Amino acid sequence: MKTKLIWTLALLIGGAAAAQAATSDSLTVTITPSVSYAVAIDTGTGSLLNLGSVALGASTQTVVITTVTINSSYATTGLTLQGSLALAAGGASPWSFSSDTSKVEQDKLAAWAVFTDTSVVSVPNPTTYTGLEATTAGLDSGVIDGTSQPVAATANPAFDAPAGTAGYKNMHSLPSSAVDGPASRSHLWLRFRLPGSTSNTGAEAVTITLTAGAPQ
Repeated sequence: MKTKLIWTLALLIGGAAAAQAATSDSLTVTITPSVSYAVAIDTGTGSLLNLGSVALGASTQTVVITTVTINSSYATTGLTLQGSLALAAGGASPWSFSSDTSKVEQDKLAAWAVFTDTSVVSVPNPTTYTGLEATTAGLDSGVIDGTSQPVAATANPAFDAPAGTAGYKNMHSLPSSAVDGPASRSHLWLRFRLPGSTSNTGAEAVTITLTAGAPQ
């Protein structure tokens, strides 16, 4: 009788355990980040630089430190650079960018740009940087024209100082200031040579536009 009672209790306990078997469920939360590409240019003196009066055929360059900072929320950012010309007082420009900077021509402005790291705080010597020696836009060139050119694209490291040069920085793929402040900042230097002659003596406004996007 005693043995039979023990077996009966065992069956009741097993049945209770089966009736209370655990179940599971899940919840999926979707989060879509809000991201954008962003670049900022800072001269410390505003968005206008006045290089003053320069003789025709002579060269001039920016001496104010121009700092370019990547503020994208993407992990890496690439830049494009484009120049445009207009009369400072308004209206269309009689000048255009020189397509061959080895020539001094009428109404043709030769223009170059080069990026360095922030250790360079004075104007780089034009003979030091490939970008400033190049005569036509293209591979390893720092020649500015009216088209949008990738800065340091994989197959075309334009606007970079040569590797091994003091101040060299690979501009192809840049981090955001939110992740790496020092690496996100670069210095931009510009050099110009005026036309040999001009059909207009009005002041020229040269606009350099940097656009942030995916590295090319």
